[in-house]
Amino acid sequence: MSFIEYAFVFALVLTVLPFSIVQMEVSLNQDEDVEAFCLWVCLAGLMAGLPLIVTTMEQVV
Repeated sequence: MSFIEYAFVFALVLTVLPFSIVQMEVSLNQDEDVEAFCLWVCLAGLMAGLPLIVTTMEQVV
């Protein structure tokens, strides 16, 4: 994987993860909307794990 691809993944994580955290806060403040909170926690976890997923996939292929 080239430096540009790593930079793109890193930039994606830096832009989407804070948005997910804000959405988790909003969903918790809205009448205990547990379903929305779980959705945003899963999305934030996926974004946080993207670098590991990408590097693992690169080693397999």
